[in-house]
Amino acid sequence: MDPNVSWGPLISGGGFVFTSNWLGSGGGTGYGGAGANGGGAIVLNVGGTLELDGALNADGAGATNTFAGGGAGGGIFIEATTIIGAGSVHSDGGAGDFDLSGAGGGGGGGGRVVFECLTNGYSGVMSAYGGPGSEVGGAGAVLTQVAGQIGQLVVDNAGQAGPALSPLLALTNSSVRVANGAILAASLTSIAGDFTITTNAMVIGGTSSPWVLSVGGNLDIQPGGAVSLDGQGYGPAQGPGGGIISYALSGGAGHGGYGVNVSSFGYSRGLVYDSQFTPTNAGSGGNSFYPVPGGSVYAGGAGTIYTQFGSAGQLVIDNDGQTGTNTPIVSAPDAGLVVQNGAVGVFGSPSAFNSLVINSNGWLTEMPGTTLNLVVSSNAIINAGGGFMGDGLGNRNGNGSISA
Repeated sequence: MDPNVSWGPLISGGGFVFTSNWLGSGGGTGYGGAGANGGGAIVLNVGGTLELDGALNADGAGATNTFAGGGAGGGIFIEATTIIGAGSVHSDGGAGDFDLSGAGGGGGGGGRVVFECLTNGYSGVMSAYGGPGSEVGGAGAVLTQVAGQIGQLVVDNAGQAGPALSPLLALTNSSVRVANGAILAASLTSIAGDFTITTNAMVIGGTSSPWVLSVGGNLDIQPGGAVSLDGQGYGPAQGPGGGIISYALSGGAGHGGYGVNVSSFGYSRGLVYDSQFTPTNAGSGGNSFYPVPGGSVYAGGAGTIYTQFGSAGQLVIDNDGQTGTNTPIVSAPDAGLVVQNGAVGVFGSPSAFNSLVINSNGWLTEMPGTTLNLVVSSNAIINAGGGFMGDGLGNRNGNGSISA
């Protein structure tokens, strides 16, 4: 195989090209001088069997100058008919130079390792870990591709947790495993095989709104693992429920629940939007203004979590114990409704649910001047400390009403 020619349909866009870009980059300069060199690139083309019981290393070098950065791992590409053995293959990032306080140079990012073969009997170690430093380098990627099978892509950072990301753009024929402190920044929209996120690993979704990912096999998010799009919604004061400035106080944004700010002068809120059952919009951004002494701060309204099991569903409104503004509710006759922990659900029209549970510090109410008309087709449970509120919500000279 010519190392400058595209090989295999592993990466979308016509195959992957192995070039000198697989050399590891050098670390940044510190107080004492230059950063460390990156790892080299190894290409092995074996027409028969590769028996690997020794080592293949393309690690980034560790920094030797004060507060300099570690070198990035290099690239290792192996192509053989058969691969066997129990050796080791490393393309790890080098260590940055840092002191006991944690100040100094960052670790180099892990490199890239690819095994491509017809038969795989290799049982040894393969790694592309980030290097230690004032911050740990991001994990590289290890890809094993056996002809006629789904590839196995592993992003693993040896249990080292840090903020550095491991970008992954697109794959056409692989399973993906993110493990041991790795943070995968994924813009891909489909994975042909399984997708596994282990304990202490995270996947940060793409920037599209919404990020839609299709997994052809099984999706396994283990305890302590996560998929996160935190903070990747609309910018400050942007979006359909963007925060509003009212009487010189900053407004919280709305989405599933109203945002809120309350001052000694007035009240405003970011608006609710999107579907309760098929949400597709990002969160809106809050507004900002200078603080006014004497103003009060209240929690925003809870969002909604809707789960569908066959023909039955469940809608949960939970505000984590924070009592704040309210959350509009849309009728769902085939679903159960659970309201709890500071959430205040509000109805604007007659509604129906299959079942109802109101737990402690959970409340249901109606829009001012309307009747709370709720039909529950099976059981309704109102636990101590929760209930319905219609106080002061009737006509100007009359009383509110509740029918259930």
